[in-house]
Amino acid sequence: MDDFWKHQEDFSQIEPKLGGRGRPREEDEDPYPEENDALDALVDEDRFQSERNELDMINNSNAFEIEYSEILQSILELLRNEWRARRPPPPAQIPASLPVPYSRAQRLLQTGATIVLDEWFTRNVARLVAQFDQTLLEFPEYRRDLPQNANPLYVLGGFAALGNASSWHNPFVRFLRLHAMRAVYPLFADVTRQRGEYLAQMADRMLFRPAGVKPMADTWHRDIKKDSPPGDTIYGGWINTSDQDQALSCVLNTQNDPADPRDPQGFEKITDPARIVLYERSKSLIVVPPGGILVFNERMVHEVLAVKKNYPIRRVFLAWLTTLDNNKKFPANIDTLLTRQAVIKLKSDQMPRMYPKSYITYYVDKLTEWSVTTLKPAMLIPKVQPATAKKLPGQTIQIARAEARSLAEDGFPLYPAYEQHERDLFVARRSHTLPTFVGSDRLAVMSLNQ
Repeated sequence: MDDFWKHQEDFSQIEPKLGGRGRPREEDEDPYPEENDALDALVDEDRFQSERNELDMINNSNAFEIEYSEILQSILELLRNEWRARRPPPPAQIPASLPVPYSRAQRLLQTGATIVLDEWFTRNVARLVAQFDQTLLEFPEYRRDLPQNANPLYVLGGFAALGNASSWHNPFVRFLRLHAMRAVYPLFADVTRQRGEYLAQMADRMLFRPAGVKPMADTWHRDIKKDSPPGDTIYGGWINTSDQDQALSCVLNTQNDPADPRDPQGFEKITDPARIVLYERSKSLIVVPPGGILVFNERMVHEVLAVKKNYPIRRVFLAWLTTLDNNKKFPANIDTLLTRQAVIKLKSDQMPRMYPKSYITYYVDKLTEWSVTTLKPAMLIPKVQPATAKKLPGQTIQIARAEARSLAEDGFPLYPAYEQHERDLFVARRSHTLPTFVGSDRLAVMSLNQ
């Protein structure tokens, strides 16, 4: 498991004095003495052995200090003191002394993220890739009658998470949801053991980013659901359905830090320059191998890296809710949305879009061309351009709805109706009916109490 964690820089390495392989000296009175040991357990030994050897030499000499400018050193010391003052105590679920390596549940609760490896998924990556691509080709919302439709852009914008209703309801995604739930159930049994929370899955969509497409860099942020009760915790993540590694850039152990009341809910961007400096110095890459399932606390600070790849990125987003509210659902009308096979709100309570808002203002000509050549007419709406518009002035154009609707509403054929055990995934309970193994029609009740 530790091979999939590549910690870039231990937070304690910004201290002017070091002790014990990058840990603060005892007189610093670090309120999280296990944190740095935990992060050491996540380090990629091959990549960072030279840095560790250097630190060992520093510790052995006992007479070396890292040199910083006085200004930077003072700023960092102030930041760390403020960080300690604001940081709440470690979660009650975590024992005072953590074993190394962590169990998955301990890693998730303490650091904010973990990787779950399911043997079938990791051994059948080629099948996942092929089925993913076939699913895209069978989406009913897209045209296939033009040459460029063989490999279209399914959504505009570099992030490339899909926004059409089929992305939520096709059989491939539903298969992955069921079996991913089976794979993570033991993890959440441990996570919820102390407080006895209920568990529900939250529906999410596919992402397909073609080779050469560069996502726009997103600043450090948290995904926070509006008006979320104190007892609720939302975990995001995805299953890597590509044949290449994927990664999440994040700052471990920030899921319990207090939110800035000035930041908007739903997508809380970090704007404080001091915090950004701190995050940049302590960030980590969590590598998700092909077929691996990433699970992370949505309150953990993370970012989208603006990195162009020479191969396509395929993933299916997953999400889970732990709550003290028995039978809770999100959204509340999930049953109706499943019946109509509609686009479902994101776990941050936002509606996904088919294209960024900037396209209406700056790229309406490209938006129009993409809409009419890529999507079927039921997905389009008319728009009259103002006479003063810089592009297509005075014209009535056809563009995609920013927020897609449902397969039923747009007149497309529905996928097979959801069975009851599929619907029950989205209801917070202490047990769910799940397949006994991949490919099996046999169902069995799995309980968080086991």
